[in-house]
Amino acid sequence: MVLDPFARMYELQKMTQEFFRDNGAADSAALPNNPDVVAVFKENVLLMIKEVAEVLDEVDFKKHRKDDNSKAINKYRIREELIDVMKYWFNLCILLDIKPDELFITFEYKTDKVIERYEREFLDAKV
Repeated sequence: MVLDPFARMYELQKMTQEFFRDNGAADSAALPNNPDVVAVFKENVLLMIKEVAEVLDEVDFKKHRKDDNSKAINKYRIREELIDVMKYWFNLCILLDIKPDELFITFEYKTDKVIERYEREFLDAKV
């Protein structure tokens, strides 16, 4: 069976967490059977927030400052930081045993809700 890229990334991250657990990092491994699921969940959320901030560090975002050292967008570095964010996001899913197919179904559902809300709040209001 060939996994789609998203499912493969999920499985690779799960294998990484199993590696950590099997090599002494059991208290930080994001796996569903971790006895300290709440603490590990919170830790991964905080780590993910830190990685999101690192994405922002890769672009100039302080529009109120003029800086001679303005950065050109480096897609490779941003891609690496986004992968770091995604790895922690996968950890959250793994920790709660949320599978890729469940994520996809929920993604479709949420997308429909967002479009319906936009149509109701903005497009219907114009009529």
